[in-house]
Amino acid sequence: MPDARYLAMTLVVIAAPAMSQSAFERETLGSMSVAIGDTETELEIFIGPLLGVYRTLAGYNTRFGGDGGIISIEALQSGVPAGAHPMQGSVVMHLDFTAPAPLDASSPHDSAAMFFVGDWVDGAEMPEQAFGNATSVAVDLEHLELAEGTARIAGSASARMCPYDIVTEEVSSGSDACFDMSARFDTALLRFAPPVPVEDTSEAVEAEEGPITMDVLGQVTATLDGQEREWLTIAGRIRGRDVASANWQRIEFSVPGFAETFGDIADDLTDEERAQLDMLDGFFSDNNPLAGIVEELTGEPAGTPDDVSLTISGHDPESSNILTEQVLSLDIYLTTVTPPLGVPLPVDVTFFVEASDSFIPAVFYVSGEDGTEASVTFEALDLTPGGGHARGTFQATLCRMEGARLMDGADLSDCMPVEGSFDTALIEEEAQPD
Repeated sequence: MPDARYLAMTLVVIAAPAMSQSAFERETLGSMSVAIGDTETELEIFIGPLLGVYRTLAGYNTRFGGDGGIISIEALQSGVPAGAHPMQGSVVMHLDFTAPAPLDASSPHDSAAMFFVGDWVDGAEMPEQAFGNATSVAVDLEHLELAEGTARIAGSASARMCPYDIVTEEVSSGSDACFDMSARFDTALLRFAPPVPVEDTSEAVEAEEGPITMDVLGQVTATLDGQEREWLTIAGRIRGRDVASANWQRIEFSVPGFAETFGDIADDLTDEERAQLDMLDGFFSDNNPLAGIVEELTGEPAGTPDDVSLTISGHDPESSNILTEQVLSLDIYLTTVTPPLGVPLPVDVTFFVEASDSFIPAVFYVSGEDGTEASVTFEALDLTPGGGHARGTFQATLCRMEGARLMDGADLSDCMPVEGSFDTALIEEEAQPD
């Protein structure tokens, strides 16, 4: 399909009213007890809304191939003083493993990092005080299990914490402000999943009425669970916003910025592992929980101008809810605007079956949960400022998840293969800081 020529079509779309904030209530995952000198503070770990997105504060992700993995825990004060940023007093802990699967409490970790946020005024881009570990973090794991639906970690960690300069990204180990910090933690772990934006509901958005004119950008064809199907990529204006289901945008953070904060972890990552870290939001956005920590703490975007998030979502014209049901979505993280053609690359594939009254679908299928890797191969890719074009093929195995039981993980007894192709124009979206 030529990039500059779109086929006009009219879709009868009734936009649902904006969800209520109550649909994103916090659900406790665990807790952390932090001791600094004689002061001990209880922190909470949850899945829920934070700083405009709904996400988990305790997550894990295994590497491609199954061995090793990443575990990240954020613990927040249950209540911060008036005028303080929600992240004030928070503690972040990160563990990196390359040990053979399955990981347990006896598996040696390759690196560990801790971060403590001191004074931070609400609305300020950066904290007034930030501290990083100046010594190796001593970790004692009492329990570690990374099984779907029952993943959990418990233990303790301690380190010498010293001021962290956000501009130079250096820890001042000789500062008089250094202190010893220890933490005990016990929490469930969820697989890293895409942070879901929480809309501002201060002004209710009324449902739109009547037909909405959309432009067809291209198509996605695939055999899904043995059935040949076709979807359209579309663009148009909904609720006063220009939206495109086939789009790309530059990413304003990267793993190197994360590595500068938490050590030399990223230096040893393969391209696939680097993509996996920055992509799992990657279902539909340009964000992941680990890099999001750095963005929240520093208020400064990081990364290179070539980091790109690419989304191709196909919509079924025969669906009764064309925007949110029977949607097949590909999300790709690229470290260059000119990736190699004809080479399989990692991709997240999601099939949205049934919508709900919140942003989390009632029923959807996701790739990567059964241990097999989803891949996309570009035959042509042009990321032109303002637009572009993509053509290629993809394959994955999709397993069922339900929004009401996210903590149970995917149902591995209900999986289906998908294999298909796409040919679509692209719309460039403005890069969005986290």
